[in-house]
Amino acid sequence: MSVLHSAVEALRVLRDVRPDVVLCSGHLPVFGGYELAAYLSRDSETVCIPVIVMSGWEDGASEKRARCVGAAAFLPKPFLLSELREVIARHAGETALVE
Repeated sequence: MSVLHSAVEALRVLRDVRPDVVLCSGHLPVFGGYELAAYLSRDSETVCIPVIVMSGWEDGASEKRARCVGAAAFLPKPFLLSELREVIARHAGETALVE
């Protein structure tokens, strides 16, 4: 597992690393999680990486936006750890879960 602090940093890392899943906030400085999901879903090298977008905005439009840009899932904040584990398992497989 890697923790990165921006979507721009994630794009640099994803050139060399292929994670089981990308978990990101929809609203990040400069380049947000929605934009990251859109970029990854259009790139033939990263299209197979599931992106889970999280957001404190639970207005329906945020989930729709996440789906429209190619995110595998949307997770409204706050959420339970069990909900996060279930979404990761569904999109990246049980082997992606780290105790």
